[in-house]
Amino acid sequence: MKKRLFCPALALSSIILLFHSFLLAQQKEELVVSSVVIHTPLTAFIRGDTLRIEASVSEEIEWMRLFFHCEGLSQFQVRNMDREKNKTYVYLFDTSQLTSVELEYYLAAKFSDREIYFPADAPSEVIKVVGESREPLPEIPPDLPSPEEEDGKFKLPISTDVSLQAKLAEKEAFEGEKKITANGNIRVFYSHQGNFNVDLDSNFNYTNTAFPGYKNIDLSNMLVSISKDNHTFRAGDISLSESWYTVSGLGRRGMEYVYEDQKAYVHFFDVSSQQVKGFEGFGIPKASVSILGGAIGYKFLNDKLAVKAVYIYGKDDPNQGTNTEFSSFLESRKGKAVALMQEARLFKDKLNVNAEFSRSSYDGDLTDDQKEVSDTAFNIGGNYSKGALSLVTRYTHVGRDYNTVGYQAFTKDRNSYESSMGIVHKRLSLTLSYRTERDNVENDPLFNTTKSKNGNINLSVGLSDKVTLDFGYNIDKQKTFQDGMETAWQDSMANEFRGGLNLTLGQGGTLSFSLNNSSVSSQNYPESDMSVVTLNLSGSFRQGETLSLSPAIGYSRSNKKFAPDDSETYNAFLTGEVNIFPQVFSVFFSSSFNRMESDISGVSNIFESGGGLNFYLSRWIKKGSLTFSLRGNYRYTKTYGLSESDYSVMLQCDFSY
Repeated sequence: MKKRLFCPALALSSIILLFHSFLLAQQKEELVVSSVVIHTPLTAFIRGDTLRIEASVSEEIEWMRLFFHCEGLSQFQVRNMDREKNKTYVYLFDTSQLTSVELEYYLAAKFSDREIYFPADAPSEVIKVVGESREPLPEIPPDLPSPEEEDGKFKLPISTDVSLQAKLAEKEAFEGEKKITANGNIRVFYSHQGNFNVDLDSNFNYTNTAFPGYKNIDLSNMLVSISKDNHTFRAGDISLSESWYTVSGLGRRGMEYVYEDQKAYVHFFDVSSQQVKGFEGFGIPKASVSILGGAIGYKFLNDKLAVKAVYIYGKDDPNQGTNTEFSSFLESRKGKAVALMQEARLFKDKLNVNAEFSRSSYDGDLTDDQKEVSDTAFNIGGNYSKGALSLVTRYTHVGRDYNTVGYQAFTKDRNSYESSMGIVHKRLSLTLSYRTERDNVENDPLFNTTKSKNGNINLSVGLSDKVTLDFGYNIDKQKTFQDGMETAWQDSMANEFRGGLNLTLGQGGTLSFSLNNSSVSSQNYPESDMSVVTLNLSGSFRQGETLSLSPAIGYSRSNKKFAPDDSETYNAFLTGEVNIFPQVFSVFFSSSFNRMESDISGVSNIFESGGGLNFYLSRWIKKGSLTFSLRGNYRYTKTYGLSESDYSVMLQCDFSY
């Protein structure tokens, strides 16, 4: 075990120290990397454009958010960023809603045990961008009430979203189908700030199309929180994330106590191992479905060194879950695990080294005669960033018998190593990553051993503020062995080349072209060799609040090298909205066409079209928003010479408060 730990640690230390010595000689430094958050700051924009704000991270995170502020806003607004592949988060920012061309923003990323900001000193330090506008800016009302006046007004602690749909016509109705459907959510919340802070947040949902065994109206979630100074007690639907191996991303009903200041961290919890809905499961969970444990952590040396210990113990019985009936195939289980974690931040947070060691005892089936088994798991890694460069590396080992009740499903019996390098300089962004993994870590001859390798290169070059080129290459290789001999039909190699061009066409217009060429091959089973070429052209166009269009066309060709199963696919999409009277009346439409020509299945065509009218009545009601929509849909398919069509017309009402 010591040898396993020592080798990765020595390699990691050597690489980091080598790069650190080299980079200390560089004098110029650009602020584009904040520890583990990589982002190219905006430098300019045109009001009305849709900005693509993008950031990537080198570790797994719970969420990333954008905070922005401009004239007319009393405080920073927050938006959740959407996750894309390769740990990249994106938010499409519609600047037509801004009342000023001076924009301030920063990013926040939530890890399991901390939050990281970009810039690092945010919100005291933010990114400031000055844009331009080709149209007069909207005026800010002079009698706009102050934030203090708004906070002093009584606000009903309820918010609701209700949607009603009534089918007016359809070609063919299903047996038992309801002509009128209703769905809605009611959120009830309360907050009291004083000597003790008390917060209540709950959500009720309603539907008249509930599945058998479910209620039409139910409580989907509720959380009560009581806090004073650094102490917090919560009961209800809580989320647990303590470490890689014990528990992470587990949302369950139960109770927890948290003490947290700038140095110490104490956490105790007791939650249900099964998902609970409605008014059940509040209070102390039943012993047969209980996960309880705690964590203690502390920061030393001016927060440069942090340590944490985690312990969990629990039982789980899937037969007591919300969505299951009793079955002998669903085994009850129990287990316990302890983990020790360490994190060191050195050289003014440029270097971050972290590790976790965990040991578990686990019994996956309490109904058999086999006793619980024990095993270990650990990982060690780190990241280094200076100026335009960032480096990440990590080694992971999970024993064959390691498991924990903190996860509903856990991938064990594997070793992996991964590393990546990122360079961001002005309009250039380059990312290289490599990962290798194998299972059957004890080389048991009774089991197969699968080894896989993955390499990835991504390059983005901004030729100007309005033109960006993207290139990428990915390779995956996998082989499976039985007692040292390669098995038949179990090897594969996949190659993928990517290219793209992104254009900004003045105010409110974007155009994107992408080309993808991928192939899959096998030495032992060449009959499965195939290649796929895909081309896509898409755009978005906006003319103020009057018109918005989003067209897209695509082509794909699939070719099997040793089999007569080639195919070609053509597709086209168009969505749009015309605001005849902005915020009062609009016409919306969408359509799609897909044609597939195959050597085996012949030709198939699918055409769909929809549209309707929106009537916005929000300006005539004092509270909330109200919209009436008249919608129509048509679908036509033709496959194997057989054609089929369907249509429907419905009236929809949406109300929110």
